[in-house]
Amino acid sequence: MTRVPEERQRLVLSVLSVEPQTRAEVARRVMKRGYRIANANVLGLLMGCERNGWAAKDGTHPDTTWALTPAGEVALDQAAQS
Repeated sequence: MTRVPEERQRLVLSVLSVEPQTRAEVARRVMKRGYRIANANVLGLLMGCERNGWAAKDGTHPDTTWALTPAGEVALDQAAQS
């Protein structure tokens, strides 16, 4: 997995900026931008990051970073967690 380029992180984050949102709405907005969400945990991370302001500038989470899988899914960057 490779780290998500900053401009792509911002695209993903830009769809999460309206509150309140349901998980289904967030998933729909992310998919409209051409991304897939790897699993429910990643969806929760995306929602939590934006809600708590952790990802507003650099697309990072205090405990992990995001990555795109070869299939274009937003996923957790496992390599960055070590």
